[in-house]
Amino acid sequence: MARTQRNKRRGNGQGTIFYNKNKKIWVAQYTVNGKRKTIYQKKYEPKKRFVAKFTKIMNDLNQGTYIDKIDKTFREILEEHVENKFNTNKVSPRTYIRDKQTVKQIKRTCSEIFEMPIQKITVYHIRRVLPNITIYSNKTIDKIYRLINKTFKIAVSDRIIMFNPLDNESITKPRSNIPDKQIEALTLEQNKKMVEVFDREEYKNLKYRNIVLLQLYTGIRIGEALALSIEDVDFKAGTISIRKTMTRDENNHVIIGHTTKTLTAKRTILMRNRTRSILRDAIKEYKKNWEAARLDYQKSKSRS
Repeated sequence: MARTQRNKRRGNGQGTIFYNKNKKIWVAQYTVNGKRKTIYQKKYEPKKRFVAKFTKIMNDLNQGTYIDKIDKTFREILEEHVENKFNTNKVSPRTYIRDKQTVKQIKRTCSEIFEMPIQKITVYHIRRVLPNITIYSNKTIDKIYRLINKTFKIAVSDRIIMFNPLDNESITKPRSNIPDKQIEALTLEQNKKMVEVFDREEYKNLKYRNIVLLQLYTGIRIGEALALSIEDVDFKAGTISIRKTMTRDENNHVIIGHTTKTLTAKRTILMRNRTRSILRDAIKEYKKNWEAARLDYQKSKSRS
């Protein structure tokens, strides 16, 4: 096989451009991230235009503005981000579950861009898909928009794309079609009436009576109430230590977390007299249920 004859000359930076006499075209080569890239002069493409194209590539490389062609999809970058946050312990299992749910919501409403190579997504595509997320509440829209924005930011920082389409002045976060729910705390009068109801004789044996009353008298969250253990209650000091809460793991199973919902939620609450009696009743009921469960286990074990 005859050797290809080359007339080589250096391009800008460390690239090489040469004329391939056998193919009768100009060829250019350059290195990106340790990989050698080659581009060829197209049919009927003037030499001057080909050289200018190669010169631009080398200038972009030298200035750090070069973007390599990568087929990585929006979904791949999004899912890698969600998994990486969890695997590096930056989020709790509960937050990880919520993030995965948000990914599903993005897939449902933004299917047009979900599997698209991120380099091909334009402001036009974003304008088309964002109205679709208005079917959710504003709280859910915030999560969706934040994850979409983060995905593009990662692609920019990884030099996959040059521009985040959500930074375009014409793009704004949509508002929900669903009216915001107004959540208000109980008034003192409402709180008093609820206590009066639970103090009625017919409700004295209600299953969750102590939990509800404890929340009414202390203001703790339901997850914090359910996660309380005997060790968290100090009758001598008259305090309740809030150190953990009920949550879910990465498999969506209910567990007692190692901390509260937020770090600032760890606190010590002083008991009122009524709170003492509620907690004593709750502990008494807990011990009774624990003993009943122990006896049931022993019976089932002896039968087997």
